[in-house]
Parts: sequence; C-alpha cells; structure tokens
Amino acid sequence: MELRGEATELFTHDTAQPVVLEGGANCSKTFSICAWLAWVAETTPNARILVLRKVRADCIDTVCIKPLELGIIQGHIDAGLVRVLGGESRKRYDFLASGAMIVPGGMDKISRHMGAGWDIIVIFEATEITQEEYEYLSTRTSREPTSTGRKSIIVLDVNPAMDGHWINQLAKRGEIRRLRAKHEDNPMLHDGEGWTENGVEYLTKLARLTGARKRRLLHHEWCAEETAIWAEYARSIHYQSRESWRKAKLVKVVGGFDWGTNDPGALEVFGITEGGHTLRLFELYRRGLGINSWAKRVGEVDDRCREEWGRGLDRLVFSHERPEIRELINDFLHGVGKPRFVEGYKAAPGAIKARIERVRWFLDPGAVMEEGVDIMGPQVSFLSGSDWLGPDTGLQEDMKPLGWDDEVEGYIWAKTREGKRSKEVPDEGCANHACDAVGMGLQAAWDYVRPKVMGRSAPRPEPNRGTQEWSDWADRQLLEGRGRR
Repeated sequence: MELRGEATELFTHDTAQPVVLEGGANCSKTFSICAWLAWVAETTPNARILVLRKVRADCIDTVCIKPLELGIIQGHIDAGLVRVLGGESRKRYDFLASGAMIVPGGMDKISRHMGAGWDIIVIFEATEITQEEYEYLSTRTSREPTSTGRKSIIVLDVNPAMDGHWINQLAKRGEIRRLRAKHEDNPMLHDGEGWTENGVEYLTKLARLTGARKRRLLHHEWCAEETAIWAEYARSIHYQSRESWRKAKLVKVVGGFDWGTNDPGALEVFGITEGGHTLRLFELYRRGLGINSWAKRVGEVDDRCREEWGRGLDRLVFSHERPEIRELINDFLHGVGKPRFVEGYKAAPGAIKARIERVRWFLDPGAVMEEGVDIMGPQVSFLSGSDWLGPDTGLQEDMKPLGWDDEVEGYIWAKTREGKRSKEVPDEGCANHACDAVGMGLQAAWDYVRPKVMGRSAPRPEPNRGTQEWSDWADRQLLEGRGRR
C-alpha cells in the first residue's frame, strides 16, 4: 500500500527527538509505522526494535498479525528472510540478512525488555500509558548510534485525546516532534485525486458523529467533552492486563445489565477480590438481541466466570422496569440448572445521582464516601480481553460506540432550561447503555466493598447487605450529605 503524508518523514528523521504520529481513525498510522520499522530492520545492521501496547496481547492482535505480518512482511516470512520465533506468542521477528530484530511487548510485561537498550521503541495507542511509563521507557533508548549512524528514538502512535493529555502538552512544548496523519493518507479512502467510494461512505459516517468524538476522529483535534460525568476515568490507569490478575481469588461476582433491542444493550460483569479490589471481567455490547438471546448470553458469561475465575455470578442488577422480563431471564437460568440471580433495579428518587457518585468513588483515588476513610488508588480495574465475543460489527460499521470505553467520555450532564449543565441527571441524548450497566454493576459491588474499606465497618443498617433495600438505604445516606466530596 502506498505511503503518504507526514508519516513518510519517519524515513528521514535523523535526530533522537521523540516523535508522535497523530490522527483520527483510519489514517494509516499503524501501517505507515510498521512499514518504516520493516525498512529499518532490513537496512540497519543489528537494529533492536521494541513495539509496545499497554497489554502485550493487544500488541499481537492489532500490530503484529495485521498489519506487520499480513500487510508488510508476509512475503519475507514465506521466503525465509524473516524468522518468527515463539509461534503464536510472537516473541521476536529476526531479519536474517541484517541481524535486526523486532520484539513485540506490553507494559504489563515490560521488565523482561528493560535489561538492554533499544534503537527504536514504538508505543502504539500511546494514550493508554502514563507519562511516568513513557519516561521510564525513554531511559532505554540511549544506546550509541548503530553502524549506520541511526539515532535511538521513541515513536508514539495516537488518536487525539483530551487537550490536556501529556502527549499533546509535550508536543506543544516542542519536546516531541508532531507528525499529523489525515484521511487523505489512506489509499483506500483517497486515490490521490479524490475520495474513493469507500472514502465518501466512511467520511459520511464520521460526519454523523457529535461532540468531542467527531472532532477527534474526523477533524483530528485534541479535545474533551465539556462536563464529562466521569472525567476521572483514564484508560492509562484503569485498563490492566488480564494476566496480571490471573491469580486473584474472587469472593463475589456481580453484574449490571441494560437491555436494548433497537438501541444497544450492555452486560458488564465485575469480580471482587479477597483484598476488596473490583475487576471488570466481561463486557458484552450488542444491538438487535432479543431478550431470549440476552438470557443465553447471561448464562454463557456465568459459565465463563466459573471456568476462568472459579466463581459464577452472585447477582445481576437489571435495569428494565418490567418484572416479567426479569423473571423470563431467571426462568431460563433455572431451566439450565443455574440460580435465579437476576434482580431488578429500583429507580428511587435520587438513585441515578447516587449511582453516579458511587461509580466516581470506584474510579477516583481521591474520592471519599465516608469521613475518615482514606483510599489509595482507584478501586476498580478494567481487564483486557473482557469483550469475549468481540465488537458488534454493525455498530462498528456505523461508527457507533462499541462499549464502555467509547461511551464514558461522551457521558455528560443534561442541560437546564438556562442552558447550563445540571450535574444532577445525565443527558438523555448521549450513549449511556454501557455506562448504565457499569453503574448498576458497581452498585452491586459497592454493596459488598464499602463496609470493609480499610478494615472499618459501616454503621449497621436495618436491611441486609447486598440487597435492594441496602442499596436504597445507602442512596439516602449519600444524598443526605454523608461523605460528600
């Protein structure tokens, strides 16, 4: 595929200044960087190249297999010019003629790569990592120039995020060289003279987006939604490797379920560890599923929890107001030998605001729910590999949100009659299905976690913990001002 635009300047970049290649979706950023890496590996004797994502498994799926292998070096592999070590795990690509190597990795297993210096480190989806992790990696690009005179360098691949993001700020200060990719750089969208049929269709879909998502994906801007409800969420902090929690013992498994047919439905499942930390284990975000299909999916995720984590669902909080729908799912579960663990969500006055603040407590290391209770670090992690059935291809084609990560930044407060944001209820116009399901799932988790925070016990309530009555009682305590931030 033809390389175009500012990404081609990587081939002539001859200083040690870090580079960020930024641009909206489908601008050929990843392909361009992989083509450059393959060229470096072929032309630079003994070059050591490290390619990373936050989680190594994501690096294998989205960088190594496609586009590096299938799009660029497959012919070299077939001809025996490049040797792939490690089979499906892709431990290393050896370029036999030059002696160069490309090594895939992840921040979840970064220590194994830190023993020696690297000529090139590329971080794909770099907004997933923190500035501290970036600075740590920068200490490993200090080798002497290779025999060809090539300087060691870090390259970041990003879709624009919020304006204040550390990558954008470093680029504004000139500490990182900024290269911009555009949709015209993708030959599938633009033939060099005008937009292709695929290009017109794709840009039309992007033009239908709204808010910050449109500005980022279509216009390549660094920006954020005004008054995002959960601005505390940061993928660089909350998204973690599944493998890093593999040995955790779960004491409860709970979930939230927001049913949709024409609108997407969302199922979010969380596990609570012995130490009181909450893990998002599974997510399913689908449009067009009937309630019978959703009932089967609930049964499937219960089986998956048991197989992978040794414990099935204890509670699933369901948003739908019609109890007969809830009981239909419970009847299905009972029919396949499972407990009736689905319960309704009682939307009492103020419950939505209380649920929002409860989620904020899980996300924000500085949040305080109860006077005198100090928390260090976020109380929930969203694990890699949670979407066990993959994205909804129909939603993907329509450029719609595909789950929690896509929804959360656009989840904003509703406007008052005066045009100001209310900070009481969410905007009904924003996608909220995964946000609602996460809210209900973390509500169920909070019922178990909160009384045990830092070894303290909450004042004994009249209702039993882990029931809807407990949740209602807790809502009242929060809204009455107990533990307000």
